[in-house]
Amino acid sequence: LPVSYFSVDTVIEDENDEVSNITTEFLNSVTPSGMPEHDLKLKEGCPIILIRNLDQKKGLCNGTRLIVKSLGARIIEAEIISGSRYFIGNKVFIPRIKLCPSDLTVPFKFERVQFPVKLAYCLTINKS
Repeated sequence: LPVSYFSVDTVIEDENDEVSNITTEFLNSVTPSGMPEHDLKLKEGCPIILIRNLDQKKGLCNGTRLIVKSLGARIIEAEIISGSRYFIGNKVFIPRIKLCPSDLTVPFKFERVQFPVKLAYCLTINKS
């Protein structure tokens, strides 16, 4: 059965108080590029891809593919399946982290606490 992980979204207040009328439901519906979804559904054995650098010395870089081994309440245990041959097969733990969107399509600043992964059910690799 899939496990749903819901993010915690909060607006970052600025000098002007124009953002105070933004609802949590609206924040949950917004998914800027490079951000994980509000409702992340995962199962054991599914392929995922990292969308942030977590620990480059351990091979946890943006774009690293992994297979989910176990799902906890606050952590995901996964096995690296791409990258350098020194890291393939290593078991790693992925925590929830605070993410802020960097694109300017959203007219306000907010942060999302979620696992920095996306489901990699359909993936195109382009190496030239």
